[in-house]
Amino acid sequence: MASKYFEGRRRAHNLNKRQVRREQSTLSDIKIHRHPIWRNIANYRLVMKIDDSEELEELWAKQRSDELFEICCIPFFVYDVNLGDLIKIVSHEGKNLVLGVTKPSGHHTFRIALTSLAPIVKQQIEKAIADFGCQSEWFDERLISIDAPDDETANNLAHWLETNHPRGGFDYETGRTE
Repeated sequence: MASKYFEGRRRAHNLNKRQVRREQSTLSDIKIHRHPIWRNIANYRLVMKIDDSEELEELWAKQRSDELFEICCIPFFVYDVNLGDLIKIVSHEGKNLVLGVTKPSGHHTFRIALTSLAPIVKQQIEKAIADFGCQSEWFDERLISIDAPDDETANNLAHWLETNHPRGGFDYETGRTE
């Protein structure tokens, strides 16, 4: 059974089940970043659970110390983690456990799910991303994660998304749970 990209997420906006779908994951099906935005500095890959589900997302990072890692990609599904955040990891019973963000980067994550594959929709979104000075990563042909590097850019992008969402063609959410 397929599920919506942002199913159960607090900040999702009216996704249509029939239009935006992804396959169910198993523990062996890890959501990966094919083109992480800071791939050139990344030297480590972390695997984090997506919410309380069994789904996993691989996040590229740069190891800064034995326990600290800087996130080098824009999360597609994991919440409350952004590009540039420092994550703390500890070893417990032979496994590395993510304790969470120890130092936020000030970056903000947005996600857009295309509900239309019309080229004009994708062009408008890519133009807005460039105009606002944001960076992005595509998960597949329908899902894009966007990095806003600061509060002002995030506010401007959020306003653009809210203004343009009613015209159709996409739904969006933030990468925050609160």
